[in-house]
Amino acid sequence: MIIFLGLLALICLYKIKFSSFHEDYMGKDQTGAIKGIFAVIIFCSHIRGYVELDSNLLDKGYVYILGYLGQLMVTLFFFYSGYGVLKSYIAKDNYSKNFAKNRILKTLLHFDIAVFCYLVLALILKSNYSWYEYLLSFTGWTTLGNSNWFIFVMLALYLITA
Repeated sequence: MIIFLGLLALICLYKIKFSSFHEDYMGKDQTGAIKGIFAVIIFCSHIRGYVELDSNLLDKGYVYILGYLGQLMVTLFFFYSGYGVLKSYIAKDNYSKNFAKNRILKTLLHFDIAVFCYLVLALILKSNYSWYEYLLSFTGWTTLGNSNWFIFVMLALYLITA
């Protein structure tokens, strides 16, 4: 798996240009690419739970590196996302009026579709959850086996922003 991370690093550095200061260094095109890299690294971190890793040196290196990168990538992903929201607030008229519908409800709807799949799976597997765990899992407050902390933080930050 460490070889996979090395290939990812090479792809990220492909055609990199070191030049003078770029005025639009925090522009949508630049930050979108960076957020994509972060998303791939976060995905690589999460895949550890589904892939059997050996105790060889290469797999240990993969786990070691992602142990340090994982938290950093989530933090930077939140930073760039928050910066994008701020820029939208500044640049777009009526952005704040439609924020709840376009950001909060849209994010919650996508999350709830995934939670519904977990709910169906929990019912098929006859998992033992209480009715309030089923209900609160749709807000990210509790979980049915899915990762809920990320969406809960996203929604909380969106509510603070709104």
